[in-house]
Amino acid sequence: MKINKLIVLAVLAACPFLVFSAPKAKGGEAHPNLMFSLDEIPGIKERVQSLPWTKELFAGMVADADRFMSVKTDPYALSDRAEGFGMGTAGRAFQVRVENLAFVGYVTGQEKYLQKAREILLAVVRQTDPGDGKSWNTHLQVGDAAQGFALGYDLVYPYLSEAEREEVREQIRKVGEYTFKDHLAWDMESVGVTSCNHSAVRSGGLGLCALVLGDRPEWIDFATRRIDGYYTWCADATGYMTEGHHYMSYGLAGAYPYTHALKRVKGVDLCQKHKALFEQAGEQMVWKLLPDYNMLAMNDNNEEPCGSAAVIGGLLYNKPVQLWAWLQSMRDPKTGKLRKIPYGLPYTHAYLFLVGDKPLAPVPAAEAKTPLGKQFESGRVFLRSGWNDKKDAHFSFTSGWDRHRGHDHQDENSLTFYALGDGFIVDPQYQAEFGDCHTTLLIGKSEQIKSGDGRLVAYREDPDGAFVQGQAEEAYDFVSEFVGSVDRKAYFVRNAPVAPYLIWRDDAMLENDVEFECLARYITYPDNLIRQRGKGVVIKGGKNGSTAYMAVFSGAGQVQLSEENLGGKTFLRKGEAIPYLKYMRRLTVSVKKMNPELVTLVIPFVNDTDIPKIEVTQDERTRDIFCTLTFADGTRDSFTLTYGDIKMERKQ
Repeated sequence: MKINKLIVLAVLAACPFLVFSAPKAKGGEAHPNLMFSLDEIPGIKERVQSLPWTKELFAGMVADADRFMSVKTDPYALSDRAEGFGMGTAGRAFQVRVENLAFVGYVTGQEKYLQKAREILLAVVRQTDPGDGKSWNTHLQVGDAAQGFALGYDLVYPYLSEAEREEVREQIRKVGEYTFKDHLAWDMESVGVTSCNHSAVRSGGLGLCALVLGDRPEWIDFATRRIDGYYTWCADATGYMTEGHHYMSYGLAGAYPYTHALKRVKGVDLCQKHKALFEQAGEQMVWKLLPDYNMLAMNDNNEEPCGSAAVIGGLLYNKPVQLWAWLQSMRDPKTGKLRKIPYGLPYTHAYLFLVGDKPLAPVPAAEAKTPLGKQFESGRVFLRSGWNDKKDAHFSFTSGWDRHRGHDHQDENSLTFYALGDGFIVDPQYQAEFGDCHTTLLIGKSEQIKSGDGRLVAYREDPDGAFVQGQAEEAYDFVSEFVGSVDRKAYFVRNAPVAPYLIWRDDAMLENDVEFECLARYITYPDNLIRQRGKGVVIKGGKNGSTAYMAVFSGAGQVQLSEENLGGKTFLRKGEAIPYLKYMRRLTVSVKKMNPELVTLVIPFVNDTDIPKIEVTQDERTRDIFCTLTFADGTRDSFTLTYGDIKMERKQ
């Protein structure tokens, strides 16, 4: 049955508790209103049909809504592993189902979707209690559920009887009171707390509850202050949210719905106040987009796309390249179709049809003449060789600070390198947070510590490549060793005879000037193949079958690089023993010196003849290292690697 602005009498007869047009609550406000009003639906329909990506995205929402029609509600399962969610994401699954069903119902005019949204909303209201410690097992799930209750109430209000409305409002009161009075660490006025996604999700849910009830000004004040603080502190000055792209989208999925509703109901525009953040936040997706259109794993992230809340700022402030990057990451590299976002990252697709002056068309980075390098203020550099080919190279270097330690991996001075369609040096993804899971150094007995910081001290673009330098001594455990200096300099060669390649130098010293063992570790994908080639190795990619030669030198002499046997070994995270081999394979080099100086090369090749002749020498007085690569076509790339720089000279 189609829904018009005035609900026809036939529908009313079929469902006698439906009301006309934009129904009024006791306080006089219309419903729905927090996301959109009935008057806006024709414009939303036009947006949905305006561009190929909007049509495709909405078609996916309809497909999800059709799937949600079979969700059982007697009882409603808060944990459903078959559907991909457990108690930790139960609130997210609830809000996605209700909001998606209702939005699709209004846009398509199909009442069945709204009735199912109503059914799920009432089932969850009747089967959960925010204070029992079981329904929603942490404050985060209560925050997720709060959004579902508040927006669900607003969206399906016309389909609820007066008794049912009061029933849902009572649940919203209980959720809000539980959240407001429960003074947890996430309520503290602290930068490290306010900047975290937990704070955004809790406060955004509370604010939506207050807007529904209309008589909780203290909740509004608290939620607005907390969301304002989140926007102030969640990112660096260049818009990089240091929790990573997944938690960026999750935090914004908690904060933005309240921000959107607050402007509509109270006229308070936090987006405009934080325009710089909303303009820049989506840049992370642009620069972490790998050539195969997966997203680079870094910190507590996997290589999956992030939730659509991450691109809302791009739509608000006309950033078509950000939209392109998100849509590219959403496409399955094999099928080209838009893939689903897991329940752990709730999507807010509906808002992509509600924001911006007009529908925005994506623009590829190459078409926009986007540069090939980007530095973020918090200490990340991303470099590429191009934007158009899946065999382009991608390089990342991280050495800096993370606002919230909860999602801070021990990865200072770590780097990644992709070329010819494969990842050769990679980040091992979400679970593997420890220093021995990243391309880092073990300094004697000292590992990197949780919340330790590095610093990015140099980034330079040259005609044939780019130079990056990071220092990470403050990231190491100073109790185990008096770590004095940990310095890594990397040079990414974009223009090369066969494929872009990578060279870097590591220098490490202790403050007490003693000899120590320095263990260099290199992380690659678990499904990559490694074979020995002299003292070096050849890595064969598991995705595209491409190969790279890797060699390490200590001073002027090549040292043995070999794969470490990780069979049966595990690391412990959050009480779970996780096999290393689930996330990585690891290569190592060990050198015992007072001042270890290591030079590493990763050179992709197609044929064995593509591997250049490598010559390395060292000035014993200055400790400068000189490396020359001679390729089969006669090209000679010469590098001078000092304590503070890498310079490249090419002769052809």
